[in-house]
Amino acid sequence: PPVQMGDEGDYEVGLAAQEDAANYHDGKYIETIFEIVAEDVLRAMRLQDLQIMRNEIFARYGYIFINGGKMDTYFNQQDWYVGTNDNVDKYLTEIEKINIANIRKVEHGM
Repeated sequence: PPVQMGDEGDYEVGLAAQEDAANYHDGKYIETIFEIVAEDVLRAMRLQDLQIMRNEIFARYGYIFINGGKMDTYFNQQDWYVGTNDNVDKYLTEIEKINIANIRKVEHGM
């Protein structure tokens, strides 16, 4: 299982926790919460899907997208999304940060 850094050290997000969390987190790319998505998987995806995958990580924490922008329009159509935060950086896990960086790298390489 993935290991997450906490204020008090490392702890594991076990498989049971993953299954439970899947019931509470919606979205198309739920795996970005629990695992580092392989770059070859990312390279096989369309640019539009990469953008949604990356921004879904922020959306889960209620990130407010640019009003009327592509991501604002997309996520406001999702019944689970509620925009409440201008900045969600403090909520991101190490796994999510790595996924964001890897997705950006593949996006810029396209």
